[in-house]
Amino acid sequence: MTPEPADPVGAGGVARRFRLLSDPTRVQILRLLADTPAPLAVGEVAAAVGVAHSTASHHLQRLATAGVVHIRRVGRLGLVTLDREAARRPPLPLVLGGDAVAASDADRRGPS
Repeated sequence: MTPEPADPVGAGGVARRFRLLSDPTRVQILRLLADTPAPLAVGEVAAAVGVAHSTASHHLQRLATAGVVHIRRVGRLGLVTLDREAARRPPLPLVLGGDAVAASDADRRGPS
């Protein structure tokens, strides 16, 4: 019996996140959310990245399934936020820039 190969760096998870980032619209959405400290409505995300509401919803659902964003329902609105912890896992810092996520966290906390 052959032992299962070790995956000490979580290569499978990293590969899935690279596939998630293979779409330019999803990268735009992630950058928008990283730069925005407050939750955004799906319609606001769609308008900011220049896609239809349904297209934004599709991409946001993929990002939510991957655990990278959170979508909270408030009435008929879907409010979207970036999962800051997930944004720190490779390869997301390469796309978002580590400073963008850190700066957004500081903005949310307010002055020290």
